[in-house]
Amino acid sequence: MAKAIDTLRAHSILTDAGVPKKQADALVNVISEVNDASVSLSDLKLTETELKNQISLLRRDLTIKIYSIGLAIAGLMAAFNLIG
Repeated sequence: MAKAIDTLRAHSILTDAGVPKKQADALVNVISEVNDASVSLSDLKLTETELKNQISLLRRDLTIKIYSIGLAIAGLMAAFNLIG
């Protein structure tokens, strides 16, 4: 999770700098929402690891299915040669 922002301090800094209270309220709300929507580097690395694991599993599953289809085709070809 992203690092929390001290919104009360941010509001105080803005109003002390002469920003009207209503504008300071709006800016702090926007900053808070952006912070809530952001992710940390560790979040991204965890997601990357999870995606790599899923890709690895999908590759394995596809390989198994491809070989299964190949064996089925070979079996059908052998069966048709025996019948024909």
